[in-house]
Amino acid sequence: MGKSTKFFLVKKILLLLIIIILFLFVLELFLRFFEKELIIPITSRYIKNENLIIAYSNRPNYTSNSQVLVDGKVINDFSRWNSISINNQGFRDKEYSYDKSNNTFRILAIGDSITFGYNVALENTWSKKLENKLNNNSNISFEIINMGVGGYSLTQEIEQIRIEYSKYSPDMVIIEYFLNDPHFQEIHTVLDVLSFKELRAREDIMIEEYDLPFKCAFRNNIAKIRFLTEFSFINIFPLYFQKNLFYDGLYIHSYEHSHEDICSWLRVQKGFEKLKKLSQDNDFSILLFVQPALIDYNVHNLEWIHKKVITESLKNNFISIDMYDVYKKVSLNLLLNKNLPEIVHPSEYGHELIANRLFEELSSQGLI
Repeated sequence: MGKSTKFFLVKKILLLLIIIILFLFVLELFLRFFEKELIIPITSRYIKNENLIIAYSNRPNYTSNSQVLVDGKVINDFSRWNSISINNQGFRDKEYSYDKSNNTFRILAIGDSITFGYNVALENTWSKKLENKLNNNSNISFEIINMGVGGYSLTQEIEQIRIEYSKYSPDMVIIEYFLNDPHFQEIHTVLDVLSFKELRAREDIMIEEYDLPFKCAFRNNIAKIRFLTEFSFINIFPLYFQKNLFYDGLYIHSYEHSHEDICSWLRVQKGFEKLKKLSQDNDFSILLFVQPALIDYNVHNLEWIHKKVITESLKNNFISIDMYDVYKKVSLNLLLNKNLPEIVHPSEYGHELIANRLFEELSSQGLI
């Protein structure tokens, strides 16, 4: 091959690279300029939260069987959340005064859709069952406020505690830890309420607040390139995860990855440290229980995650409970919520077992 031929070939390659770069640049501008504004329907149970870390909250005064006015038309909201009522403060519970009465021991129940009580009547959720047990066996009054919000990660829950503790002055916070809790951006509800720019800004805040290493910051900077996330597995994973509820392997891989990935696990470690400081500075105790994934019930391949979380929890002096030790004693059939097409959310009996174990623990702590 002659010099002129080589030179011509190099020129063609360079020209091709320039065209590709220009195309990608124009594509990036196009995707950013024409990004759709995310509008949460008025019929949604959620509203956008001004706090980027929290991202969304339950809609205050929402009822799932109510009629709402949309564009001048009355619409019946027959959602899958049958008979759900959200109070004025944005929680699935009765109305509570911020002021705590004398002789009252107040507990905040923090968690995701399991604590919220997905497809379970409010009175049959673990928080309300525990509240009844405590009040029936004590001379003091117990209040357990159900602050569970579907899809919340540990990071959102910690931010929620930081904001709410000063209003409610709790004596204890009980945190339900589920195996997808290290997830931060992947939950589909977050993707429904935050724009691409807000998602990346949210991650920047997290990286700074949790002092995450360069690797995490670099990963987020790469993710800021719109076309990479728009046409990659990063973007379609949440949708795939959401639409394949029967694909157990995907769930398990997701749980394992979130506890192996350094950026995700550091959020747990540093999050626990933040919780410890918050509880010490404001004189409330923390009880954390790890809720098992029912898809792992028979083999318990995820036992290492339970142990890892419990170990980290104990390091921070939290009262720590592995709920798998309770669940494994009964048939899986009793734990499954028969009205749901998945095996994540427990039945009423599953909630009762949680309440019984927590009652036993609180009794041993001398609260009764």
